[in-house]
Amino acid sequence: MHKDQYLKPENAGKDVFTIFKELSENNSPINAIIKLRELFPELTLNEAKEIMVIAQTGYKDLNDYQQSLLNQRNKITELEHGAKQLGLSYEILDTNEGAKIIDAILKKFQPNKTTGHLAIDSQRSIKFSTEENEFSFTKDFEEEPVYLFFEQDEIHKGWIFVLHNGRELCNLLEHCFGMEYFISNKQYQYLISVNWYTIEICHSRS
Repeated sequence: MHKDQYLKPENAGKDVFTIFKELSENNSPINAIIKLRELFPELTLNEAKEIMVIAQTGYKDLNDYQQSLLNQRNKITELEHGAKQLGLSYEILDTNEGAKIIDAILKKFQPNKTTGHLAIDSQRSIKFSTEENEFSFTKDFEEEPVYLFFEQDEIHKGWIFVLHNGRELCNLLEHCFGMEYFISNKQYQYLISVNWYTIEICHSRS
């Protein structure tokens, strides 16, 4: 959708963009989105994200914003910025080391889609909705480092963002939107794929 298509819904005579900007003054991005959806329950999560993108950036819609992320190395930069804001401990691996780790993880789990909408598509996988769970599904993680990496195109090949306490990942992702990514740990005990629609978890057989 484009900006004009969101101008019709109003609350107290204000459009969604004005209201979102006001909510953002005293709330994190995800809390502003939650509060916006409380005022406009007909909005889906992706539509609320798109309103955020249009209100706070120069992009015309969510797809335009997503495409921009594919064309620059700001996914890692955005994670780094969010971690610094939240005071979270992290590191970014050297791309040579990262490429070896990613290769080992992908060989072990053999995900079906490693570009585009990332997916594992294993019979052993557990799947659930991204919209309902993206900002809560790591709350029960062990307090151990997790690897987060993206599709292995020319831009993102070998880049791994390591969050030292995986339980905090959802808190970090509240500040970073429009990403599709894989998650694993140092022991390669599981692989998680997250795309716009589905979160998929596959545990190792060993």
